[in-house]
Amino acid sequence: MARFSVDHPEGAPARVAIAVRAPGQPVEAVARAAAEGPDAIPDGIPFSGWRLVTRDAPVSVSLQLPEGLPEAHDLVLVSTPDGPTVDYCWLKVSGIRVTRSLPGTGP
Repeated sequence: MARFSVDHPEGAPARVAIAVRAPGQPVEAVARAAAEGPDAIPDGIPFSGWRLVTRDAPVSVSLQLPEGLPEAHDLVLVSTPDGPTVDYCWLKVSGIRVTRSLPGTGP
């Protein structure tokens, strides 16, 4: 989970998401696919879906994996402007939290 907010009164809105990148997979490919929409995300890449964040409405984005991963992966925080400009978004990310459920202890 991560908390996203626009940290300035004039900050522009943005769309934010979380993805998981496999070792050796270019992060740029994940970001480009995410920007193109959920249907562009290659199979096997966990993706939270886009959430809108504005200066008046911060959001928490979470991603739950259906099962553990066999090796270490990277957590990728992705953002894109929700409008014609990227000027002065002041996007702030805070409260990043990763948890792990041990077998037999949770859903």
